[in-house]
Formats: sequence, structure tokens, C-alpha cells
Amino acid sequence: MRYARASVTKHGYMVRSRSNPTLHDVAAAAGVSIATASRALNGLLVSKVSQERVDRAVRELGYVANETARALRSERSHTLGLIFYSLGNARGLQLLDALSATVDAAGYSLLIATARGDESAYNRLVARFLQRRVDGLFCVSPDGDSAGAQTCANAGIPIIALRSRGEAFKRLPLLEPAFSSAAELATRELFALGHRRVAFIDDGSTVEPSNPIVAAWSESPFKIERIQLSVVNGMDQLLRQLMRRPDRPTVIAASEPHSEAALAVCRSSGIDVPGELSIVAVTNADDEARARQVGISSMLLDSHVFGDHAGAMMLDWLNGKKPKSRNLVEVGRWHPRATTGSARKEGRR
Repeated sequence: MRYARASVTKHGYMVRSRSNPTLHDVAAAAGVSIATASRALNGLLVSKVSQERVDRAVRELGYVANETARALRSERSHTLGLIFYSLGNARGLQLLDALSATVDAAGYSLLIATARGDESAYNRLVARFLQRRVDGLFCVSPDGDSAGAQTCANAGIPIIALRSRGEAFKRLPLLEPAFSSAAELATRELFALGHRRVAFIDDGSTVEPSNPIVAAWSESPFKIERIQLSVVNGMDQLLRQLMRRPDRPTVIAASEPHSEAALAVCRSSGIDVPGELSIVAVTNADDEARARQVGISSMLLDSHVFGDHAGAMMLDWLNGKKPKSRNLVEVGRWHPRATTGSARKEGRR
């Protein structure tokens, strides 16, 4: 071990400064026993004076706990893994933000990887995380062959599937986002206002074909129409075409940027909102503030709530409470605002 120089601490103890100070150094610098220093560093009960001395010694020495050695003693690495099948939208980032905050508060680090939609890469990542002795693993929409699933089955650690799971991974406990309550509220209100036709404008990200909101509304009394529009500057032509149809939808649902573009086109074209056309934004936590500012009715998909529940489920399992095979958490919120109103029966454009 490389030593630098000897120094005297504020408590009169001689300590040799190391490039990698140990627990013994911290205890000597603080003037406490090794057992007391260990308890203070692990958040256990010690006197206020001892805690302050240990904290000061840690700062002065630049001490960093050896987590690898601690893991070998405790058989835990205090590390969790998170694998995305594909990470391509804001909801994934919000899930990551909430999940990491939840496990960090419990003293766990989070390792993150994405398979970029590649099944073989997913299997490799699962094996790699397990080799690194993670205490638990989150698999976002796991999909692939039986090899990856068998690796999970043999791991002997908590592994949770988030959002969805492929057939090969059906033995993993699943935490699934639910929108039924929010969709029911929106359906009841819009139906009572006379709406029967809803158009979902699919921009390729937020309002995607697999979006559970679309699935929830597809079982409603509405006639659902899907329209692909990847760029907002095509909104003008699209709305003019829709307004000329005798069977046109009376509700437009789209991502926040697309719904805001639709509102701007309606205002410039003299289309009454919500008299002739109601507009609903499908938002994430970041977009919701903008929808509220503009006054657009919104269906919020709060991935932060989902991430919080995922972290809590893993921590419960690590403490001995295994989750059910399928678990639902409501993440939808319906916020009616000025852009939804009664459907007008007369005067189709």
C-alpha cells in the first residue's frame, strides 16, 4: 500500500495518509473504535459526537467504501440492472428517472443498458448483468428466445418485467401500466357531450399503435380512426380534409405538439374549438405543463408513477415479499380543459 505522509488529526491521533484510506484509518482519525466507525458509515445508531467525528474523518481522508468487499461479505452488491428492449421516447426516460430515484434512496445503484430492439442483444445483456452480480434486474418489455428466459429462471435473484413481456418470459412477474380509470372518465364525459367518432393522429412516438390508451378507447362506444402524420406542418391539409367529410371525427387525439398544431390551424382557419372539433393531447409528464398552459384537454401518461411502483416492488421483493405474476398500476390522468365540449350536430364543412 502506498503511503504519503503522517499527520495529526484534530483529535490528536497520528494517521498516515494513504492513497486509498481504509476503515481503520477513518476510525483512527475520528478517535473511535473500528466497530463504531463501521456503524456510523452504515447509518446505524451511534452518538451524535461519534457520527460527526466519523463524517469529518471521511471528508478529510477522502475515504470511499469498498463496495466490492462489502458485497462479498454480505452476498449483496447493492446494484440493480435495468434493460430496455428499446429506448426511443420520453416515457422511457421518465421511467428511468423515477426508478433510479426510488432505488437510490434505498442505497442501490442502477446499471442501465438497451438492446435497441435486438433479441439476441437482449439475451447477452441479461447474461452480462447477472455475471456482474446485480441483486435484482428490471427487464423493460423483454422479448427473445427461450435462452434468455432460461437464464432469468436460473438466476436466483428477483427479476421483474416492466410494461409487457414476450411469451418466453411469461414466468417473470409483470408490472403493467393501466389506463382504464382515466379512459373511462374521458369516455363517459366525451360520450355525454355527444361525441361518437375519435381520430388518433399517430406521430410515430407518443401515440403509437401499441399505445394502451388506444386499446382502452377501442373498447369504448367510439368509432376509432387512425391517421398517420409524422410532421406537424401537414396538419393544415389534414384538418381541411377531415372537416369536409360527412362522417368526420369530432374529437382529435394526438401528442402535445400535434394537438397544439391542430389548435393553431383551427384558430387560423375559423374552425370552432370545441364547437366543431374537440382536441385532446396525449401527454407525458414533461408535455403536461405545456398542455395546461395552452389550455388543451389532456390524457396524461405519468411514467414517473410507474417508475416509483417498479422500484418499490423490487425493494419489497429484496426484503422477502415476492410480487404476483401480473400487477397493474394506474398511470393515466384525464384533464378536461377548454378544447373539449359538446359535439355540434349541424353544419359539416
